Amino acid sequence: MRTSRPIFFLLALSLSANLFFFVTSKKQQPASAQELSDDINNQMINDLTLSVTLDGPIKTGPMSKSEQRFAHPRLEQQLKLLQQLFELNQFDRLVTEWESLLAYYPDQALQLKEQWLVEIRQGLRAKEIDRGLLFLDAWSARFANDFDVEWIKATDQFSRENRIDAVDLIFRLVDQLSGIEHEIYSHQKNTIIEVHLGTLKSNSDWTSLIKLLEHLLWYQPSNDLYALEIADAYFQLGQYQQSRFHLEALIGHTYYGKRAQILLDKLNRLSLVEAMFPLIKQSAHYLIEGQLNSHGITLLIDTGASISVLSEWFFEQKESQFKPEFIRQAIIDTAGGRVEAPIYRFESFAIGEYIVRDIEFVVMALSQNNGVIEGLLGMNFLKYFAFNLDQDEQHLILKPRD
Repeated sequence: MRTSRPIFFLLALSLSANLFFFVTSKKQQPASAQELSDDINNQMINDLTLSVTLDGPIKTGPMSKSEQRFAHPRLEQQLKLLQQLFELNQFDRLVTEWESLLAYYPDQALQLKEQWLVEIRQGLRAKEIDRGLLFLDAWSARFANDFDVEWIKATDQFSRENRIDAVDLIFRLVDQLSGIEHEIYSHQKNTIIEVHLGTLKSNSDWTSLIKLLEHLLWYQPSNDLYALEIADAYFQLGQYQQSRFHLEALIGHTYYGKRAQILLDKLNRLSLVEAMFPLIKQSAHYLIEGQLNSHGITLLIDTGASISVLSEWFFEQKESQFKPEFIRQAIIDTAGGRVEAPIYRFESFAIGEYIVRDIEFVVMALSQNNGVIEGLLGMNFLKYFAFNLDQDEQHLILKPRD
């Protein structure tokens, strides 16, 4: 009987302890739904990782096709783990596990990587920026020179206005390539740049356009198109001296010289002051003296004519001096009916400092020709300026358009 007392005492002590732990456990707060979800996800990943690790191949290096056939269940588990990590945004761990997959199953690893990159690109376009950048940063931290990832980062920077950094990165990446790859990515680079230049122009963001173009010129100093675009952007901003500086360097250029001259003429028109030019009255009409390709000419002002005209007799005498460019045959409506006549382009026509370049004249017989009228001055010159015919004082008044 004495020996049973200690036993009863120990049993009572054990029951008391169990009761204490039961009561105190009831007082603890239940875990949150998020914590439970995280625990479940982590447990799933841990279970998968344990399974993959226990079944992992012992030897190192890529497996042969026969070995991969027997390892198929193990591969499926590893792929499932990686996809789970990708969906849960656990990118640091994902990269480590993927590197292990690459060592044994390089084909499957590269295919999976390409699948992820497609999804990341789509996410960045859909403004899922945070997730995309987390993935790219995690990957770059492990694989600093991964071209595919760095290319995505560069193109994404363009879309998010980090254009200067993007230019530096995109040129550096393309310079690493050679052969057909260099050609392919050079084309992609140029397309990306042109798209963003076009976007800045359509948004009239001239300051950003100038900044980007000037940075591009550092890489492509002989790109005269960029120089012309910079001149135009300065013109749009009203910084005319800067615009003129770039334009004058392009005068005489084989491809862009004419475009530069046209813009330079616009600048010159802005600096023009109102001027009066004497008219020559002839019956009910007025004649004005001007310069056609720097040769003197007298034209009758005809505000009803959309295009200027040269008399046939005058053109035949002066054609060798003018050296015009034939454009086309055209049907012209006249007071006497419709006639077919040739149209020529001349370098310029000017009245004083008021000049229009690449101006077209139609060559035809004039019914009012008396050997004095050498042609008609139409609206394809006058429309570029504000003008007034002062018949009382017999002056043509020209001034820049507002």
